[in-house]
Amino acid sequence: MLEKWIETINDWPDLIALISEKGKLVACSRAFTTWSGWKVSRLSGKHVHDELCAPARAFAHKRESCPLCASQTAPLDGDKKHASQDLDRSSNSENTEAHLEGLIVNAKGDYLSAELFCRTIELEGHRYSLVRFLDDSKLKHTFYELHRMSYFVDKSPFPLAEFSASGLLEFSNAAMTELMTDIGYDDEGRLLLLPTNFEQLLAQVIENKSSVDDIEVTAPDGSVWSWFFYHLTADGEDRVHGIATNITERIRREAIEKELENTAAKMREDARKQEIAKLTHEFRSPLNSLVGFAGILKARLKDRVDEQEQTFLDLIEQGGMKLADQISTTLDAARDNLSESILAVSKFGAQALCDELIAQISPLAAKKFLELHCECEDLTLETDRAKLAQILVNFLDNAIKYTQEGSVTLVAKPFKGGYEFSVIDTGRGLTDDEQVDVFKDFHRTAGVENIQGTGLGLSVVQELAKRLQGEVAVESVMGQGSRFYLRIPV
Repeated sequence: MLEKWIETINDWPDLIALISEKGKLVACSRAFTTWSGWKVSRLSGKHVHDELCAPARAFAHKRESCPLCASQTAPLDGDKKHASQDLDRSSNSENTEAHLEGLIVNAKGDYLSAELFCRTIELEGHRYSLVRFLDDSKLKHTFYELHRMSYFVDKSPFPLAEFSASGLLEFSNAAMTELMTDIGYDDEGRLLLLPTNFEQLLAQVIENKSSVDDIEVTAPDGSVWSWFFYHLTADGEDRVHGIATNITERIRREAIEKELENTAAKMREDARKQEIAKLTHEFRSPLNSLVGFAGILKARLKDRVDEQEQTFLDLIEQGGMKLADQISTTLDAARDNLSESILAVSKFGAQALCDELIAQISPLAAKKFLELHCECEDLTLETDRAKLAQILVNFLDNAIKYTQEGSVTLVAKPFKGGYEFSVIDTGRGLTDDEQVDVFKDFHRTAGVENIQGTGLGLSVVQELAKRLQGEVAVESVMGQGSRFYLRIPV
């Protein structure tokens, strides 16, 4: 039986050596002799460990533990099998072999990098080591490296997949395989976890030889996955690798954080408005007293003061009333934003309202020698009269403030199934940036001096318009004037 093995090994195409328990080279293939320079006659009477094993640190070992002489695997019964069958088994199965990498010293004394696959066999009652050598210099990667790479890919918790240029799934690791089983496929056999525009993404990655990331997909079970696709070339062919990451928890956290941010912002805004409401309440009482006592003084001293003193009393009363009105406007805005107050809807005529507003605002226009006009069609309105009046008073007051000469005109007319109220002035006009910001809280037009007010008027107007289910806007040309308008539904 031993002779048969020796004969078979001599003709075997791989790098094969048969070594006795005592370290004697019994047989070797011609391929092994060509590669290493060693043959049986040259090692006669010598221990293979002393001649073949390099004393390199990574491979250093003692003779008694030399892997060339004693395999750690279970022995094959060489007497019960054909030699060629055992050699085939040795060449094709790594699961029953001891595997290691190291340096072998050739007959010239040079080091050869090799992988060793050692197996113990029994022949005629004696144990032998059947060793297969693999020349590392002819490999891109060693067996160990390939094994580790395969291990990393297969054990990765991230689902990994490889696709051909046509979109065919050619490889998936264990995590991806499990995911495909859990998520499933559609009626056409398409993986439900893939983006709906997968073919387009695939073509883009291959054409640009690039990558795409953050491709989110929501699976039927509600989980959210983010894909990263990147281009590779394997054996001259384009490939696309994909990595899927479960971001369900991240999306959930982001939603919670967003909700918390919105809640905090609302709490800050509510606190601000509550503070405004508190301040305006504190201002309102003394102002009402001021206006009331001014009226009493005017009545009691009507025939006892001269014309100049009477004018002073009028100014005190008018100034107090105007300041009280501004405070009330601010208070109403704060109140309307903090709670959805019920609209006091009623029917009334637009002409009567416009006449009332013109009369109310005319003293301010007369003081600046501005012409005040009213162009109001005979309309019957059904809305909250007080809130509409408050909007238009703010428009008129704002127009008079920023108009130094010319006119201010109040217009009321039907407009596309609703009504449009506009105030047109011949003032300085607004820049494009100012038109964007004009309805924001505390906005004041730049470059205009000696303008009184809080800067809240037009932001209040916008809030009131929303309560009336309407909208406000502005059209303006620098140097020509502005048109502020309100549109409300019927």
